Amino acid sequence: MNILIISHDIPSPTFSDTLPVYHFIKHLFIEHQCNIKVLSFASSKVSVNDIDNLNKYCSIEKPIPYKDRSFFSNILFTIKNNLLNLISNLKMGILFNILDCYYSLEMKHRIYDILQMNEFDLIFSTRQMASYISDVPIPKVVQPFDAVHEWHAQLCRSAKGISKCIHYILYVFTKSYERKLLNRFDACLMVTENDKMLLKKINADINCYVIPNGVNISYFMPIEADEKIFPSIAYVSDMSGRHAIENIRNFYAHIFPLIKSAIPDIKLYLIGRNPAMEILKLSSDNSVVVTGYVDDIRLYLSRMTVFIAPMIIGTGIKNKVLEAMAMAKPIVTTSIGVQGIDVITGRDLIVANTINEFADSVIMLLNDEEQRKSLGLNARKLIEEKYSWNAITNELYSLFNDIINKLPK
Repeated sequence: MNILIISHDIPSPTFSDTLPVYHFIKHLFIEHQCNIKVLSFASSKVSVNDIDNLNKYCSIEKPIPYKDRSFFSNILFTIKNNLLNLISNLKMGILFNILDCYYSLEMKHRIYDILQMNEFDLIFSTRQMASYISDVPIPKVVQPFDAVHEWHAQLCRSAKGISKCIHYILYVFTKSYERKLLNRFDACLMVTENDKMLLKKINADINCYVIPNGVNISYFMPIEADEKIFPSIAYVSDMSGRHAIENIRNFYAHIFPLIKSAIPDIKLYLIGRNPAMEILKLSSDNSVVVTGYVDDIRLYLSRMTVFIAPMIIGTGIKNKVLEAMAMAKPIVTTSIGVQGIDVITGRDLIVANTINEFADSVIMLLNDEEQRKSLGLNARKLIEEKYSWNAITNELYSLFNDIINKLPK
């Protein structure tokens, strides 16, 4: 199978937004002997190691540098490109396409040249690059991951002032392009049934399929730490995102005090790159440790007593929950935190949706070593059975074959 992959950044095993694409490429090459060509932008976070890693499994066209911009300069850049692409966007019925923040005339020409010089059975695109190939007459698949309009709707509901207005505008524009653009693809890959339902609700003609994210089970596995930190709880995220800030703010204000009153020596670890100022300020509390970026998340998780995912907003599947499960960590999360993961609460982890339930569940686990071990072992078993990248990519390859062979959807 000859596949062209168009990505908004170099697929990398390090960064969550391109991590699934990296593993798809790796396992499609190893298990299914696919011939894969990758064309992408390259952001400043991409390293030589990322490219060397990827090069083992595919051929890489010379990446196009992607300039990092401030929030407001990115808005101006997108407006300019919408004016340039006004006619093509209107043909799709889109008044304003926020994906034009990734528009590049060089990228457009490169895609055209590659398609002219090569024969592909299928094109796979990340959500950000979907506009480039929406009219290409080759079987094509787009991977939005989740219903992005719903993500902006959630942020709009929780925000205030100018931020609320911005997210409302983004909600309107995102809903419009999802409705008009995604139905042009033979398959639209979602990671949860809920996200599939949200897209089908705005356009029943979108060919949605649920392919969850997976875990590298040979990398994320139980590790016996030399020194454990007890009692401790850990939350992992990109700490710059609005969703992470809202989730942490709610947990720290309402749930953490209840845990702390029962277990005064508890330590809360907030682990992840680019912590926002609102999160950094929490480190003034001696019970809170804000780590920033860490080289190896496994070394931290192996030392923690309980992993928490106190999501009150969010869409899609949570990679960090999958990784913690693969490391056999006991987990307390919300229903949002386990969207798309086929778990049974009380067997694989604990789902708690109210303030008191969440606090009581964490306190119970901190006081019950046997229950922590039981949950961790069951979580690891579930990941091995259903969420290894090998198993997930087999589903993807089967779908690709169906699309190419024009089997009924």
